[in-house]
Amino acid sequence: MNFKKTVETTLKSFKEKKSKETKYLYIINLGKSLPTFPEREKKIENKVLGCLSNTYLISNYKNNLVFFKATSDSLISKGLAALLINIYNEQPLKTIINNPPYFLKNLNLHTLLSPNRINGIFSIYSLMKEKSISIFNNLK
Repeated sequence: MNFKKTVETTLKSFKEKKSKETKYLYIINLGKSLPTFPEREKKIENKVLGCLSNTYLISNYKNNLVFFKATSDSLISKGLAALLINIYNEQPLKTIINNPPYFLKNLNLHTLLSPNRINGIFSIYSLMKEKSISIFNNLK
């Protein structure tokens, strides 16, 4: 699915949740849907800095697309990672690098989450971007 369509689908799914409680549960359930994260990958270079919880992200490059996996010891942080993975997973490097998550403003997460959690989701994207830039540089 192309990036714009993926963003639109994600925004629509989130906006269908009317109450704060259902939105919060939606985020938590996204996190629960993530595949198992390899324990051996829980190392400093995969840790999301700026996130209150212990959140980890890895990437893999295959067929000109980037694939992400993440985990966290916090259900909400894991869900926020899953939200970004749903959007940026299986996207080309340049799409990830050139499209920061401005769409998050449309989710009104500031009404649902603490400022620290909001910062955490941007930190997750920063690591996604950093890993994508690293892959790009290694292709040269």
